[in-house]
Amino acid sequence: MKIGIDMGGSHVAIGIVNENGKIIEKFEKDIKTVGDQAKAEISTYIIEIISKIKENHNIEKIGIGSPGTPRDGVLTNLINLKIKEFDISSILMEHFDIPVLLKNDAKCAGLAEKTYGASAPEETARRSRSAD
Repeated sequence: MKIGIDMGGSHVAIGIVNENGKIIEKFEKDIKTVGDQAKAEISTYIIEIISKIKENHNIEKIGIGSPGTPRDGVLTNLINLKIKEFDISSILMEHFDIPVLLKNDAKCAGLAEKTYGASAPEETARRSRSAD
């Protein structure tokens, strides 16, 4: 199993994703703080949810999609949250010892569409639809 995290402009969504790319459980939280308080709120929430998920699932990877410009595992320029830099990857890897991948959210959406959506190879698309 993998965990996908969507860091939006004012929310965090966390999903457990199976080998077919199907979200099997989802958690969401609105972020009502900014700056360092937002970093603490987001980190605490993600750690809490992943800890709960790990009670019942073996997690291989954590993927994070976020607006802004991710660089070397660090989120940068999260304008709505007034965060210039946020090293969420190191926080999560240190806490869980699970690889963390970080990409721009638009690139994540395109990759998901190519892999599991209408642009997916026929076999992958058929397997993904049968998981519903």
